[in-house]
Amino acid sequence: MLKRELMKYLLAGSMLMGLGLAASAEDFDGPTTGPKAAEGKTIVVLAADMKNGGILGVTNGIEEAAQKIGWTVKVLDGAGSVQSRAAAVGQALALKPDGIVINGFDAAEQQAALADVVAAKIPMVSWHSGPKIGCDAPGGIFANVSTDA
Repeated sequence: MLKRELMKYLLAGSMLMGLGLAASAEDFDGPTTGPKAAEGKTIVVLAADMKNGGILGVTNGIEEAAQKIGWTVKVLDGAGSVQSRAAAVGQALALKPDGIVINGFDAAEQQAALADVVAAKIPMVSWHSGPKIGCDAPGGIFANVSTDA
């Protein structure tokens, strides 16, 4: 149950930035209430490269959503290289967060490292990290937020 609750909020944050927050608060006609957030959670965002505007935007959205519900976010920048992303996965694992967001890189690239995350039972969601939208993401990812090609 905790995993589902955590994923709901991680996905919500990712989707908010994925949509670009284009509408102002006055124009928003969606829901204004929702379930109570779990308290005191810490998540890690594994960013492919924080110089990428899309990845930066999603990360900012996750941080904004987390702040609203009182969660702590630690961002680890993969700096555009496979080796840096592998190191970031290791750092994330050592932090023992309540959840991990894979932001903007193919999860298959880090499949071996992500197996350790799965073994540690740390839930993962992703943005543009798998070949399909939804729960058919590689490496133990609960859900992948993406666009159709």
